[in-house]
Amino acid sequence: MDGIFVFQNGNRVPAKVERMFKTHGVFLLNGVRLDTLSKLQILVDSSTSTRFESGQSITTSDTDSAVGRAIVGGIILGGAGAVIGGTTGKKTSAIDSVITEVRNTQLTAGLTFNDGSTMNVFLTSLEAYHWLLDMVGKPPMTDEELEAERKLAIKTEEETVIERRRWAQVDSEIEEPENKDFTRAIIILNICFIVAMVTAFITKAMENNLFVSGLYFIFAFFICFVLTVKIWDIINPYMSYKKKMEAYEKARQAAYAELVMNESLKK
Repeated sequence: MDGIFVFQNGNRVPAKVERMFKTHGVFLLNGVRLDTLSKLQILVDSSTSTRFESGQSITTSDTDSAVGRAIVGGIILGGAGAVIGGTTGKKTSAIDSVITEVRNTQLTAGLTFNDGSTMNVFLTSLEAYHWLLDMVGKPPMTDEELEAERKLAIKTEEETVIERRRWAQVDSEIEEPENKDFTRAIIILNICFIVAMVTAFITKAMENNLFVSGLYFIFAFFICFVLTVKIWDIINPYMSYKKKMEAYEKARQAAYAELVMNESLKK
């Protein structure tokens, strides 16, 4: 939980909020169990509030009986009733404004625990205040409940370790070889060479001109090289992603099977 600070040697430092068993158990505030929090009291409220106001002037006209009044003092022309020389409706002006308020929370609170010990904290968010307030007066966890939470934490840690080991194994299995660029270049050059040779052979048979055949060989090799590189760049990421997803799924199934086996051995 962010926004909770404690005082050490006159300095304000972030408080350490954690669970007793890393992922499970009661919350600890600098090592003190929060399920033993009996009282929270606001000692000083140094919060400030800043108001931002933005608006614009809006003018409205009251056109009730405008035509009737215009007949008396002026002339009505046109299909829409344009008024010339007559009186107009009443106009009023107002300001449409939007007010935004920004609150800077600064609360100094005193915490009292079941054993009589106290702790002063500095809160910089209302979320932190309400979070601590929710802890007040709750019954402390029993030894049996703490033991159950400890076992759940151990199980979660085992699952995490197994999963990380499986993912590391997957990453090492599907990792591309260091000479992948060299291998890719060899494959592309071989493909382009074969295509260029076939093109040159066909041209030689048709034109019976070695020079023209050589030009076709160079042209075919260049075009084939460009197209092959483009196609490789499109297909290779998809194939790598598909291969990784298949490996991850196998790893997930293997991790689940290992967890089931560990549970059966514990029983």
